[in-house]
Amino acid sequence: MSDLGLLLRKAREQRGLTLDDIQEATKIRKRYLDAIETGDYKVLPGSFYVRAFVKTYAETVGLDAEEV
Repeated sequence: MSDLGLLLRKAREQRGLTLDDIQEATKIRKRYLDAIETGDYKVLPGSFYVRAFVKTYAETVGLDAEEV
């Protein structure tokens, strides 16, 4: 698991959210969210989407998207 993925997962769990909750809130597919948490970026459609998805995920779990 990547440091970024671990940070996002911990923030999500601290808020009592599941990947399904994040998927519902962000409209990002669960498999992409899981890939971000595990650091498996090759699953994602491209580098633009990686950045956009990570920023959206971070904001949803209450982290500073620019800092992340």
